[in-house]
Amino acid sequence: MKNAKFYLFIFALIGMTSLPVTVFAANWYVDSSAQGASNGTSWSNAWTNFSQITGVSGGDTIYISGGASGSSKTYSVSTVTPIAGTPGKPVTYRIGQEASHNGTAIFNTTGGAFVNKANVVVSGDAGDNQMHFVFGNGSRPLDSNGDNIRISYVNCGNRQYGFFNNGGTNITIDHVYFRKVDGGEDRFAYLNLRGDSWDVNKVHDCTIELIRSDSGAGDDGIQGGSSGLSIYNNNIIGYSGSYSGGQHQDGWQQLAGEYIKIYNNYFKDIANYPIFADGYYGGFNHLWIYNNVVAITSSTIQKSAPPQGIVVGPDAGALRNLGHWPDFNDIMVANNTIADFGTHPCIMVQNDPGQSSTFTNSVVANNICINGSGFGIGGGISSSNNIKIADGSSNFVKYAPLSASNDFRIVESDTLFKNKGTNMSSFFIVDKNGFARSDGAWDIGAYEFGSISPPSSSPVQAPGNLKIIQ
Repeated sequence: MKNAKFYLFIFALIGMTSLPVTVFAANWYVDSSAQGASNGTSWSNAWTNFSQITGVSGGDTIYISGGASGSSKTYSVSTVTPIAGTPGKPVTYRIGQEASHNGTAIFNTTGGAFVNKANVVVSGDAGDNQMHFVFGNGSRPLDSNGDNIRISYVNCGNRQYGFFNNGGTNITIDHVYFRKVDGGEDRFAYLNLRGDSWDVNKVHDCTIELIRSDSGAGDDGIQGGSSGLSIYNNNIIGYSGSYSGGQHQDGWQQLAGEYIKIYNNYFKDIANYPIFADGYYGGFNHLWIYNNVVAITSSTIQKSAPPQGIVVGPDAGALRNLGHWPDFNDIMVANNTIADFGTHPCIMVQNDPGQSSTFTNSVVANNICINGSGFGIGGGISSSNNIKIADGSSNFVKYAPLSASNDFRIVESDTLFKNKGTNMSSFFIVDKNGFARSDGAWDIGAYEFGSISPPSSSPVQAPGNLKIIQ
């Protein structure tokens, strides 16, 4: 009887081998100065270059040494082509987290950096809101058609080429600094992304600087035909330089799309349209633009021909492309503060003469136009509490025309904007700083009275060049 029980026990153990086996994610290490076995299993035995990496699986993390805190290490390679993970189990390339390895890792590449793979996370986050990965020489920092990619806490520096993804989904670019210089492509990012609901793809907490001429020409910020895209908490800034191209400069320009949010951003000195929903290849369905501060601080740009703050409508070429005027549905433009566009409009949501696009379920509300020509709001669009003023010095914490240090939070003594707005809580419930909006009548503009400063979430800053987060 004992033997029978023993054999039953053995058979049970054998049967258990067919059950799923849990495989735990592994940690791996890269350090150019390691002198051990170079098998990647520890810092002392770290791989010393990326060509040595092998045996990595989805869900694993590869830690990269940046040297000790405050120092740096440089990795010179032709192209960093990462090992791809699997959906839900990306391979993560991350800066070392210990003080002996959380310095700055600099990647000098002759090709691109971390390109052409799906299911990858690239993170220079050491927990201090600094960018511990630097992409030095090379072409694009992201060039892929893949899905499930995140590029985070990366200083891209001065570059001709930006981010590119055509057809991917679940793409995130966050806490990135990028200064677009003349030449190469005409944008920071071309993103033609897929998403059939809100917040599938994201660009957030970045500082993006775009070269322009004072005539109104310049490189764009974000182009493409994405759906399911949210752009928030960014600084998107035009700067004057020697620009040889001929295109007009937009902060965000898209030619059709759906499920798009543009919110809580600061746009400064964009030479054409900071926010441009350009119905060229089609209309827009579910487009929400709110809590943005849009400002001009350059008198040259203010006096040039092109600038307008926020523009939504059909493009003149749409009829030729489509055979009909595109339709716009669920367009919401609310609680934006737009300053110093001079003789130019702050907001235009409408058809131009001769166009006949339809706008349904659309609203423009609670927007402030300071020192600009006002609003163009078309028929069929609900409009309420959009206010134009010539001077805001008595309404805001700090305002002077064309000042880069303006603070557009409302002062306690204000009687024009406080509790004078439409409640938009069916769309959003906080202001630009994440401060809760009122349960009753809202304040007008990007900030609710009493909003904190600085913002609770701030974009990364240009190294050695502090930016004002409006």
